[in-house]
Amino acid sequence: RKAQFEMKRNNEEKIKKLEAEQKELQEKFEEAQKLINLCEEFRLVRAKALEDEVNNNFKLVKFTLFQELLNGGIEPTCVATYNGVLYPSCSTGEKINIGLDIINGLQKIYGVSAPIFIDNAEAVSNWLVETGSQLVKMFVDPEVKELKIMKEEVK
Repeated sequence: RKAQFEMKRNNEEKIKKLEAEQKELQEKFEEAQKLINLCEEFRLVRAKALEDEVNNNFKLVKFTLFQELLNGGIEPTCVATYNGVLYPSCSTGEKINIGLDIINGLQKIYGVSAPIFIDNAEAVSNWLVETGSQLVKMFVDPEVKELKIMKEEVK
């Protein structure tokens, strides 16, 4: 009986120690979880700041560089939009203007300038994005049967 009593008392002490250890480990786990959440929040804020910094270089196009996942994480991506419309869904004229906007932004970032060739320029009926570069516009005129080169003076 005495041995049973001692074994029961030892088991109760072990249970108390294990419960205290469990409580301590639970507190450490919760602290680690807080740090993980803080890191994830920092990653989201940093990703948004990077996206804003990139988008400040463009007038028309906006880039989505990170996609927020259902679990709260982020995944790198690169999606260009114009007025909320994905680039592949834009008209040919809009795509030309988006391209010019991207060229302007990259020229500003890198401090370079180069001539820009625009094929299918007839697709832009309203306007072309202004650029500091020389534009070479190629377009089809259904009334002209031979190649014609025209020079337009820039003001």
